[in-house]
Amino acid sequence: MLLYTRECKSNLLSFSMVAKHIFSSRIGNNIRQIRNEKNMSIEELANRSEMTYSQVSRIELGKINTSCYSLYILSKVLDVHMMDFFRHNIE
Repeated sequence: MLLYTRECKSNLLSFSMVAKHIFSSRIGNNIRQIRNEKNMSIEELANRSEMTYSQVSRIELGKINTSCYSLYILSKVLDVHMMDFFRHNIE
């Protein structure tokens, strides 16, 4: 039987926050790369997706944990499948 201590909880929380940031950053990097391949500015993507410039920028930088619906809208504007945002390495 494992004892669930405060230290264990703290370690899991720390790992979870780091993993969440890495995951969000990878998605954001993929979105930025796709946007750049389509020669689209952040401002154009924001306008066409009806988001603010700041929101799109923060998504690309992995600063916010965005909704699935926002990712869906971005995928439609960029004309890609939403799963393309989740690929580890875009070439």
